Amino acid sequence: NRTTNSSLTPERISKLNKLSFPWTTRSEQLWQERINDLMEYKRKHGDCMVPRKFPPNEQLAAWVATQRKNYNRREKGQPSPLTVARIQELEKYGFVW
Repeated sequence: NRTTNSSLTPERISKLNKLSFPWTTRSEQLWQERINDLMEYKRKHGDCMVPRKFPPNEQLAAWVATQRKNYNRREKGQPSPLTVARIQELEKYGFVW
């Protein structure tokens, strides 16, 4: 068990929490930011069909296009960073591939 020899004691964890230490990876943070953007888009527009060019949030438009590209790669049996869990999360919100 790797955690038995960890120098990350409960006291250190508590100190890091008090400093608002981010326990998630940057990738996970970015994913959640874009999901939040997508939910805001859906509230305003009623769907998740973000156009490729969307000046109010170009990052969201690019992210949506990337998710679709990664989904298509996965469907073709090619390497893709899009996990089943993330596919399910997007579909739960009504994302259209």
